[in-house]
Amino acid sequence: MRIEDAATGASIAAAGLELTPDEARELVDSLAALLAGPAGRHEHVADADFRTELTVWIAASSPPGE
Repeated sequence: MRIEDAATGASIAAAGLELTPDEARELVDSLAALLAGPAGRHEHVADADFRTELTVWIAASSPPGE
């Protein structure tokens, strides 16, 4: 797993994520879509007013040590 600062691309060691029930369902749906393929895609999960967004994707390969 790699957590990335969207502005800088720098790796972040830990983060918290607070979701509403609707946002959690959207995240689950987005992850299911990514697992179903095709490879190389990404999904966006946004709050209701689109001010906060999470972008998720499946890594091309596992990071070293994983």
